[in-house]
Amino acid sequence: MKLIKIFFSRFKISSRQRGDTILEVVIATAILSTIMIATFSILQRAIDTNVNVKNRVTALNIAREGVEAVRNIRDTNWLKYSGDRRKKWLCLDLESDKNACDGNPTVTKFINGNDEGDPTYYTVDFNTTDFRFYLKEAALQEDIDFLDGAQSAASRADTRLYLTPGTPERYTHQSTGNTITPFYRQVYLDIENPYYLAEEILSGDTPPAFCGSNDPDDSCQKSRLRVVVRVFWEEDSRPRSITLEANLYDFFERDEY
Repeated sequence: MKLIKIFFSRFKISSRQRGDTILEVVIATAILSTIMIATFSILQRAIDTNVNVKNRVTALNIAREGVEAVRNIRDTNWLKYSGDRRKKWLCLDLESDKNACDGNPTVTKFINGNDEGDPTYYTVDFNTTDFRFYLKEAALQEDIDFLDGAQSAASRADTRLYLTPGTPERYTHQSTGNTITPFYRQVYLDIENPYYLAEEILSGDTPPAFCGSNDPDDSCQKSRLRVVVRVFWEEDSRPRSITLEANLYDFFERDEY
């Protein structure tokens, strides 16, 4: 009996030792919690960064497609109206009027309605029947601004992009049967005439008529088309955007062909 008491007395934990053990557990738990919180915070930031990068890459490709679409329209006009291509490279054929520039078209059949002083916002989409891109004047004639309370969602609805089902997927402005995306695309077109000298403007001379039915000075081939494609989206309730810009000319800016 005495030996048993001696044995247990050697392994008896004092109340002070028990208190130290509890304190150590609390401290260890606090340190572990801090590490876990920091780790999850880093992981969340990594996930957010990954989403941001993914959206930016997608938006950049969507914007690049917009620039190439307008370039494709210029090239299509060059081939389609080869007999009068110098005056019709900025023709605005529409899905509802696929041969708008046949014959001797009015000036309104051209991009921006042949008004150099009135740049216009467009949407551009691919027609799977004609296998070509078409431009369409956008309902909203200003930059998309998610923070502008006066700018309604309905006013920018036609610039919204959707994703088609199947393979390959394709971004389109057509909502029927397609999946909604957070992206909006605007195509801003501005006709400029860099060959019209500043001193002529200051002297009060009237700039030559733009291309079309009334183009005695061949000003169409002396002009360029400034293409600005903007893609907008919201991320964590914050507005984001990507912008690409390019200048298009009469094919290779040639004076003759």
